[in-house]
Amino acid sequence: MEPLVSIITPAFNASKYLVSFFESVLDQEYSNYELIFINDGSTDDTEEIALQYKKIFEEKGHRFVYLVKENGGQAAALNTGFPYMKGKYFIWPDSDDTLCSDNLSVKVDFMEKNPSIDLGIAWAIHVDESGNDLGVLKRIPAENDNLFRDLLVSNNVQFCPGIYIIRTSTFKKCYPELHIDESRAGQNYQLLLPMAYKYRYGYINRVYLKLYMCF
Repeated sequence: MEPLVSIITPAFNASKYLVSFFESVLDQEYSNYELIFINDGSTDDTEEIALQYKKIFEEKGHRFVYLVKENGGQAAALNTGFPYMKGKYFIWPDSDDTLCSDNLSVKVDFMEKNPSIDLGIAWAIHVDESGNDLGVLKRIPAENDNLFRDLLVSNNVQFCPGIYIIRTSTFKKCYPELHIDESRAGQNYQLLLPMAYKYRYGYINRVYLKLYMCF
């Protein structure tokens, strides 16, 4: 049986992008996933759209956890969602991302074939709000690759979270209380630094995510 993947996504006033995001998740070639969606105090139509899609996901047999909290930033929203994760792996795309249809299938295949790797890293394509291609976002490993060092100085690192996949059991070793610091920024550092410092990571050298740049 395919291992379960948890998709955990915070959203704040993201209604403009949610249909595209939800449809891209529904369009996944990989079928065994759950979606944990955290409404971080939105004041737009985020809740209405999320609840509409909750029914669609559940009709298709997918667990959809919808959580609402006061606005506190992405780290606090992720903390709200972490305890609900049941997957062997998890990803945490932003609510304005669009996942390529093979995002989950290729990532899971990579992780299953490489059981010693705890963090998988793919690529994203950068587009503007009109869909114009702004280039590929990817890490280019150096000869003596050291992701931990590069994270510390923000060198050659991409912070679009939808390109990553983490082995949940390893994340729980890093954060046994399922809680990261609730600052308004830096949540991706907190997730990636301990993985890069103590555990193995590997590269999935293709685009599996569309990342929007808003102007």
